Amino acid sequence: MESSCGFNNRPILLASNALYHKSAVENLRSAHGCWLVGDLFYLMTEAWAAWFLLELASSRQPRPILSEIETTHQTSQFFE
Repeated sequence: MESSCGFNNRPILLASNALYHKSAVENLRSAHGCWLVGDLFYLMTEAWAAWFLLELASSRQPRPILSEIETTHQTSQFFE
């Protein structure tokens, strides 16, 4: 996705039954390139990615907000 407009309320999902993967396989995308030391990669849910791209399009800076999230100690709060 390159824009928050690309998201909707019907994401492409992988089904637990492989017989229903046709839609996911037809919409599969890949990218390639090189990264440099110091580059950051964010693995996001669809909702986080839509928010992130909307923030960028609105000339706001979402990266510092994500950088402040410390996952090593805070993930336990989601499972209490």
